[in-house]
Amino acid sequence: MLQSALHFIVELTPRLASLMNQYPKFGLTLVGHSLGGATASLAALLWRDNPSLLNLPSVEIAAQRIHAFSFGAPCTVSMDLSASTRDLITSIVVGPDLVGRLSLGSAHFYEI
Repeated sequence: MLQSALHFIVELTPRLASLMNQYPKFGLTLVGHSLGGATASLAALLWRDNPSLLNLPSVEIAAQRIHAFSFGAPCTVSMDLSASTRDLITSIVVGPDLVGRLSLGSAHFYEI
């Protein structure tokens, strides 16, 4: 997933930086399902934490202009890191979907 996110960043950053500079009132919304949701989330996180890639002046401005929606994605970051992405990523998991609920913490809890 990280390799996919890095691939998107390498391929898309020049064009997105140009568009975000050309349209400063618009934001960047990433959407994905399952592994695509995880990839979108990681790309949003990487772009937010490296705002100069998109010609944005600060992490705060990047956080205002970038958002990811993830549907049924697997857990991809630690609990501590996920807390810092609360305003950046909206993750939606329906019911007992195993993909979106299985994590290292839940595996330890259920002794899997």
